[in-house]
Amino acid sequence: MADFVAGGVGGAVGVAVGYPLDTIKVRIQTQRSFHGVWHCIHSTYQLEKLPGFFKGMSMPVSTVCVSSSIIFGTYRNCLHSICKLRYGNSGAKPSKADIFASGYAAGAVQTLVTSPADVAKVRLQTQMHPHHSLQSASLVSVPKYRGPVHCLMTIDRDRTSTR
Repeated sequence: MADFVAGGVGGAVGVAVGYPLDTIKVRIQTQRSFHGVWHCIHSTYQLEKLPGFFKGMSMPVSTVCVSSSIIFGTYRNCLHSICKLRYGNSGAKPSKADIFASGYAAGAVQTLVTSPADVAKVRLQTQMHPHHSLQSASLVSVPKYRGPVHCLMTIDRDRTSTR
């Protein structure tokens, strides 16, 4: 349990520290209006202030604990099952191939959680919206996505309505 909590807290802090740079990277990769890192940083701060660097961060922070538990749980259960099938004992020393197969399975299962979270994160990061202190009362614009869950629900609704 202590490893899970430590991993969750460490993962959340790691996300918070690196997230502003990730936002800048994603914006430069997806939007042609920026002429470099400093231009992107300056423009983001001018338009959105400090919150603009952290758009969509709640999704990676909330999924880091879930993702870690899925990875470690899948890896451990898969490795125990492989050892039990191959050697008749789940406590037997696994081969490198057994370890590889367990890690591969854990990574495959992890994508079920991280892929939707990454889609929401990138959509929120690329959504440019003026900070409320910069908007006049008559020109209030509403962002397309209000948060990560709303983003995923909107994507799903848009995807199903085009079928």
